[in-house]
Amino acid sequence: MTLLESVLPDALPVQEGSPNNFVNTPVFKGDEEHLDEIFRQAPHVVEGSFYSCREPHLAIEPHALQAYQDDDGVLIVCWKSQFLHLPLFTLPGALGLPPDKIRMIDNPGGGTFGLAMSADAPGLVGAASLALGGKPVTLTMSYREHQLFTGKRAPSYCNARACCDEEGKLLAWEFDIAGDMGAYAETAGPLQDKMIRFPGYGLNIPNARGIARAVFTNNSYGIAYRAFGSPQAYTSSEQMMDMLAEKAGIDPYEFRQINVAKPGDTTINSREYHYYATEEMMKRLRPYWDESKKWAAENPDNGRLRGVGCALGGYHVSNHTDTCEVWLALNPDGSVTDYNCWQELGEGTDIGSIAFAHEALKPLGLRPDQIRLVQNDTGICPMHGASAGSRSHYVSGNAHIVAANLLMDAMRKKDGTFRTYDEMVAEGIPTLHKGVWTIAGEHEPNSPNDGTGDPMIDHNHILQVARVEVDKETGQVEVIAVHSIADVGVVGNQLTLNGQATGGLEHAIGMALYEEYSDGEKKYETMTGCGSLQCNQMPDEIPFEYHVTPRKGGPFGSGGASECFQSSSHACILNAVANAIGTRIYEPPANPEMIRKALAAKAEGRDLCPEKYYFGESFEDVVTWIKDNPVIVGTEGPGMGH
Repeated sequence: MTLLESVLPDALPVQEGSPNNFVNTPVFKGDEEHLDEIFRQAPHVVEGSFYSCREPHLAIEPHALQAYQDDDGVLIVCWKSQFLHLPLFTLPGALGLPPDKIRMIDNPGGGTFGLAMSADAPGLVGAASLALGGKPVTLTMSYREHQLFTGKRAPSYCNARACCDEEGKLLAWEFDIAGDMGAYAETAGPLQDKMIRFPGYGLNIPNARGIARAVFTNNSYGIAYRAFGSPQAYTSSEQMMDMLAEKAGIDPYEFRQINVAKPGDTTINSREYHYYATEEMMKRLRPYWDESKKWAAENPDNGRLRGVGCALGGYHVSNHTDTCEVWLALNPDGSVTDYNCWQELGEGTDIGSIAFAHEALKPLGLRPDQIRLVQNDTGICPMHGASAGSRSHYVSGNAHIVAANLLMDAMRKKDGTFRTYDEMVAEGIPTLHKGVWTIAGEHEPNSPNDGTGDPMIDHNHILQVARVEVDKETGQVEVIAVHSIADVGVVGNQLTLNGQATGGLEHAIGMALYEEYSDGEKKYETMTGCGSLQCNQMPDEIPFEYHVTPRKGGPFGSGGASECFQSSSHACILNAVANAIGTRIYEPPANPEMIRKALAAKAEGRDLCPEKYYFGESFEDVVTWIKDNPVIVGTEGPGMGH
């Protein structure tokens, strides 16, 4: 049932014909062949083993969806989806229907956080309708059913070590991280490709070697979850930054400032960052860090321990093959209809679409109420792609610009004025224009042989400082405040951006302190049982600042934002907890029971760092095998590794 059991030599295969450890994705940088020698000579070395939890999405709404066949035999499925067109590719083989006989319509709904990227529930309700001859079927799961049915964020186990010189400059990083993919391989490969991108993100690590593994178990299968892959990586990397700073006798904030990436420095994937905002962000938040250290030092004698922590993070925006399509049509009354499948999951794609169309069509002088929306129906709207991966704002904005320019070019007369709808029709000029924006072929995917590459069309950065208090007797952690500064490009809508930021932080606090999921235990079948954050557990003091670096390729200088805010915030909280109690939580969540265990161990002169995890094949053997058996690039599938 656990990854550590599944990799044992006598473990039975979960999937027939496949080893349980079925993907290994590498990253090598710098003088990695002499990494052992670098570690032997380094003045300061730390190592540890870290676990990131199986996190349930905990959307308020359980699955609720409908299916029926229309008079033309088209199977129509209505549900809240993050990628309406995806089931048109995945369901035909499951249901025995051609893609043009499947239509997806988005139900109004709240957040899903990656949950609705999977086509599992549409397949279930679609099969039920077909079994009844196409009659209408509705399925509303109880929360218990929802929890047992849906996938979860894949938990991970990581062995890692890092070293620096006497001045605190990073010398080398090594990690071996394994993701528990559950019983199915839906996101395996792409998840591992993400895990090798984020250790040391925003910093300059000259030499590195890492492996990300995918392992089958008899657990809930790993599916998309906001900040996909980065929380697993940051759980170890951002805690080890604090550990190495302590070993070197350097303030952890200062330690990061020493190692922050500057122009010319490269990512762990050996490519330059698109933007070097982190150094300036650290300067701006430094006064609050200094104030927080004073706050922690003024610890009142009230049975509570104060701590302060920081963390760097961020996420990439989409990938090197992305394409998005938006249609704009001029109407007889001079208004414009915007056709798109920018899936609405509570993040405001309706107002976002109007804002983009209004800005892109500004020469026409339209009012916002003259832009009409037709959204989220694969039968009448073009393929937008996923509302995921911090991509949708970025790509939808660009597709709106392309469509707007096509429409205005068609409307424009020789004298620079614009034709009316009637003039367009009279001259035989189309009034509907299809804007297709694509980045395909312009960025380099990560190599399956060494992890080098730059598949990001954009990226974002975040820096956070957290204050916590820990009850010495109960072990209860209270997050007092979290101050954040992020760079996501030009801010398009301050209200929706702050909503993304607040929601991401809420999820991250839950991951750090409360949330875990285990199949088969009744308590995990409710939101409360899973540890969902309660209102009084969310701090009131959570200001968000923004360092604005206009994005060269982003719509009107803006970039993608969402995943940024859930990438490393949990590690920031864990660092603050460690600062408060004087020992580290290596296997969160840092709930009261775990805190009490850590304090008891500390009283005995030890900590709770687990023994080095065993993954079946040794790290060195996997590295050697990958180097001896290179994949012919282009045959491995996207992000599949070995």
